[in-house]
Amino acid sequence: MESMKSLQDNEEFKDVTFNVEDKKFTAHKIILANRSTVFAAMFKNKMTEELTSVVEIDDTKSAIFQQMLNFIYTDQVENLEESAVELLYVAEKYQLEKLKNLSINSLNDKLSLKTVIKTLEVAELYSIELLKHECLYFMSERKYDIIETKEFQEFILGRPGLWTEILNIKKQVHSEKMFISLNQTV
Repeated sequence: MESMKSLQDNEEFKDVTFNVEDKKFTAHKIILANRSTVFAAMFKNKMTEELTSVVEIDDTKSAIFQQMLNFIYTDQVENLEESAVELLYVAEKYQLEKLKNLSINSLNDKLSLKTVIKTLEVAELYSIELLKHECLYFMSERKYDIIETKEFQEFILGRPGLWTEILNIKKQVHSEKMFISLNQTV
């Protein structure tokens, strides 16, 4: 990984430039294509990016793009807790499965009364069923605290069926535990 980091820091042989917000990022097409099927397709096909070696990115903040590039070169993420939602977006967009899993785990690990609504929205947006299940279970466990929050009250207005899901998640978990214990005794 150290040699990959040194490649990232060395401008020699870089053959693609990304324009993100007001910043320019350079990289190696071969490394990006090796880590992401999306980049591979982008550089393989005769798209504008292949012909000019300049890629315009208009849906990502430059700091998030920098974190993604660092991950591609080093397999590490700094400050993941602070940017997990944004990194999940780029991980999904560029099909970076390990980054996606790290982001999901970070969101799950920091579930709290403050974060659970946003995390649930993200889980539903990207169809991450396990994360959604964890959010609903958390809400079920903390239902008396969560119903008092302004965020939950606003969220429930747009999703009236959510309360039923929250209440049913406890029953589902109980049923699963019963099934597991019955199978273990057989």
